[in-house]
Amino acid sequence: MIREVAEKIREKGKVVAFTGAGISQASGIPPFRGEKGLWENYSPALYASVPGIISLYLLRPHSLSKFFLEILKTIDQAKPNPAHEVLAHWEKKGLLKGIITQNIDNLHRLAGNKNVAELHGNIYYLRCPACHRKIKISEETLKEIKELLEKGGRRELARIYSLLTPLCKCGRKLRLWVVFFGESLPQEEWDKAVKMLEEAETVLFLGTSGTVEPARSLPFTVKKEGALWIEINPTPTYFSSLVDYYLKGKVEEILPEIDRCLKR
Repeated sequence: MIREVAEKIREKGKVVAFTGAGISQASGIPPFRGEKGLWENYSPALYASVPGIISLYLLRPHSLSKFFLEILKTIDQAKPNPAHEVLAHWEKKGLLKGIITQNIDNLHRLAGNKNVAELHGNIYYLRCPACHRKIKISEETLKEIKELLEKGGRRELARIYSLLTPLCKCGRKLRLWVVFFGESLPQEEWDKAVKMLEEAETVLFLGTSGTVEPARSLPFTVKKEGALWIEINPTPTYFSSLVDYYLKGKVEEILPEIDRCLKR
């Protein structure tokens, strides 16, 4: 079936990839949900919502510091895997038109992709909620943040907050570009994703479980008539019964196989 899928991709072209946590597992980043997911050890209501984070800052600052340090160290050590590399290669040759990702790990950009709609943000950037300006966090600031998290006190967390909320040119405060539970997705990223899907002839669902709203509904709101839908995942998901092809397996193994077929 892989060869058949490769031929369909060659025939249709204009590929857009819709990616989730599963594409980054081979890079050493565990998913948030499911077996061995991050939420097995940490309550998302506390650690992934603004009210929860405020309460942890006041009552359990060391637990909050441990959580953020674990995430930052894990993502910092991760490198793009073969699936990321194939998508970057396809963009360079013009086959891939863009990526819509729910991941905040920056791995698509590290691999070389330029046109990426980051629905849930990017942990290495600050964003202004008013003018939507984005700036990358400097290596010096990241180093200081890690050192402060190692200490883990309330004073250190307050210092981190000040580092991550400088004034924007427009006068508003920047903030860490991560969408927490209960927050709206960044409109400019949503609009970018909609434009990609409106033009896509082929949509690849890679490593996404399709459980998080509103991201999972996005492909259905703007599905182009006649567009080819393909899913690659180790286990069936919300999308599996709705796609034209479901390839069971690891994204980092199957996507390079498809790429090899395309090169023949």
